[in-house]
Amino acid sequence: MGTTCPQGEEGVNKGYFHVIAGLLTLFICVLVQAETSYNYTSFDVDIAGANNTRAYGIDGSNIVGWYKDASGYAHGFKYDGSSYTALDVTSLGADDTYAYGIDGSNIAGLYYDGSSISHGFSYDGSSYTAIDETSLGATKSYAHGIDGDKRDLSLVRRAADLIV
Repeated sequence: MGTTCPQGEEGVNKGYFHVIAGLLTLFICVLVQAETSYNYTSFDVDIAGANNTRAYGIDGSNIVGWYKDASGYAHGFKYDGSSYTALDVTSLGADDTYAYGIDGSNIAGLYYDGSSISHGFSYDGSSYTAIDETSLGATKSYAHGIDGDKRDLSLVRRAADLIV
């Protein structure tokens, strides 16, 4: 026969195990966090009159987003690590342009026309294409992401616009 612990000692031993395991877990978490470092870089769009800058998409060293000008109009931008390019969908009648996603040279976003109706767009580096999801009855479209050569555009439509 084995030895038996006096009443209550088994519970005490199990309690020590849980305390030691908890302290070891905490030590490992603190050690991992201390080993992890994050580098952040802030930037402002270096285009005359730009304010209220927002960056939304990144692919390699390319960043896209938007900023407001002194008149309050939104303009998309692309930053390639050294210079900024303004993105304005004026060829499609845009008053405001917002760039949200990038993959290679392809950019996706949205613009508002003169009637304040939003439309998705894609840009391949030379021309803009409107993306309107009207086949389901939507009156507003937003392109928030892109993967590849415009094959997989992420479209968001307001549920209120899809009532059948």
